[in-house]
Amino acid sequence: VNAFFKVNDGRGAKSAKTDMGSVLAVSKEEVHVVFDDNVEQNVPKTWVCHRARPWNLNVEVGSVADVHFEVGEDGRRSTSTDVGIVLSEPVDGRVSVQFQDTIQQTVPLGWIVRLRDWCTGDRVQAHFKTGGGEKSTDTDVATVMGASLLEVELYFDDGVQQSISKAWVIERVRNWTAEVQDIASGDVVIAHFKRPGNHCRSVQTDRGIVLATLPRGEVSVTFQDDVTQVIPKGWVQSLATRWSGQRDEFARDKVGAGEAVSDTKKPRPVQPAGNLAECIICMDAKPNGVIVHGETCHQGTCFQCAKRLQRAGDACPICRETIDTVCKLHGE
Repeated sequence: VNAFFKVNDGRGAKSAKTDMGSVLAVSKEEVHVVFDDNVEQNVPKTWVCHRARPWNLNVEVGSVADVHFEVGEDGRRSTSTDVGIVLSEPVDGRVSVQFQDTIQQTVPLGWIVRLRDWCTGDRVQAHFKTGGGEKSTDTDVATVMGASLLEVELYFDDGVQQSISKAWVIERVRNWTAEVQDIASGDVVIAHFKRPGNHCRSVQTDRGIVLATLPRGEVSVTFQDDVTQVIPKGWVQSLATRWSGQRDEFARDKVGAGEAVSDTKKPRPVQPAGNLAECIICMDAKPNGVIVHGETCHQGTCFQCAKRLQRAGDACPICRETIDTVCKLHGE
């Protein structure tokens, strides 16, 4: 805000000119302001001329933001900002912040200018640790695997995985969460893969089926060449077919059919996956493979893909039941 202040170290009358300050608290008649020269005063609300910048950021512990900092012996507000990590909840309008140089300061909330939003799966531009563990001068593109209070775990495109300071992340280059909806086991995806040798991120993509989602920002994917890899979930470029949504429908069908045959104990017939014309895994061959699990069967894959799932010990891609055996369906 732009406001008048009390002269004579806060004991005098209203000043003739105004100064910029940040609001720390508001009472019935007064507003507690810390001015940019780091002088705090309680002044009447009528002394506030106008609001220079609205502030409505959702700051949390662990947030990364562009923050003004204290400079000089008097601790006045800097003209520029630096990247900092919020370490504490707000207390009396202030928060504790750790900056890139690891220096910690307690600054007014209004000194936080912009939040740097990114989360697990996002692609970011970031500094990295050099051979001596120092911050690099250059930056590289990486995928976010997870984060703690002060550090973020990144998988760089060259195959190097590092835990670095959150303040080293410069910007988000891809909002993965917004572009790709949550993936689940059985979904068919288009994804990058680890190249042989150095495990760096491939330039091209391949089609694969998600076998499992792992807690450290990773997914297990079996690609078309029958190779299974654990990759960062941010390497999933797009969702080709969402089969996880059909599992609920099949589950409801299973419950309804189970009630219908509970007296007769008859086995259920084979359930085609929506009269599909192609295998849900390779998306090429006809779905002539029948996956048998208990008294239920599903027909959604070709026989070759069904055998691969059985050999790998994977579950049915439609209902996630354990595979007992697979059969080949002859004819139409």
